Amino acid sequence: MAQQPLAISDTAHGAEIGWRRGQDLITALPYVDALTAESRAAVERLVQEELARSDKTPADYLAELPRLLASRLDEGSLVAQELERVARGEQMAEMDTVRYNLDPPSPSSRESVDAWQQALDNSHSQLEHQYTRLINLELLLKFGPDAWRVRNETLTVQCEALKRRLAAVKKETEDLNRSRKLSQLEAGRQLSSLQAEYTQLVAKNAEIEAACLTLESQAAALGDQGGGDSDASMVEATA
Repeated sequence: MAQQPLAISDTAHGAEIGWRRGQDLITALPYVDALTAESRAAVERLVQEELARSDKTPADYLAELPRLLASRLDEGSLVAQELERVARGEQMAEMDTVRYNLDPPSPSSRESVDAWQQALDNSHSQLEHQYTRLINLELLLKFGPDAWRVRNETLTVQCEALKRRLAAVKKETEDLNRSRKLSQLEAGRQLSSLQAEYTQLVAKNAEIEAACLTLESQAAALGDQGGGDSDASMVEATA
């Protein structure tokens, strides 16, 4: 026979001294109550029925949550503009690579001095970019390994700190679950003891009630018998 779930009466925690004052009382003890396959199916059915009756969407539930804190980004900054673009669902504009090309003036403008001056300025810019690239490569070859090692060491320290934080959170979670389990098991033991005591008292009261009914029947029978003997004595005395 499946064990019946234990429940706490609403009167166990009064409105004035209840540990969940002003809130709905949760009567479930997950570590104590036995959830059978039939009970689980019934719960799933109730959940599906509730979902079918509800007209809320996930966005409606999100709308009920508190609003996020205001952004600290400066209005109009590049980062703020990009976040707004992502929120609108727009694609990122393609990178303009025209200015990286080293093209001569078009055939129709090769007689123009301004066109050749513009092409010359562009070539100077490309040379400066290449020169800057060479300098960066030299700096990378000279200082890159040390900077890489320092960065790796920094990431290692951050990773270890996050691991320690994760371990602390896991330990706190395990301690909370262990405390909750022990508390619920103790509550279940007390409830089982009280339930057994209640069953014994009900059985004892039934036995007492049955004994009282028996005594009442016997008393009634003796009363009837005594009344009959009294009537017979009165008849003999008058005769």
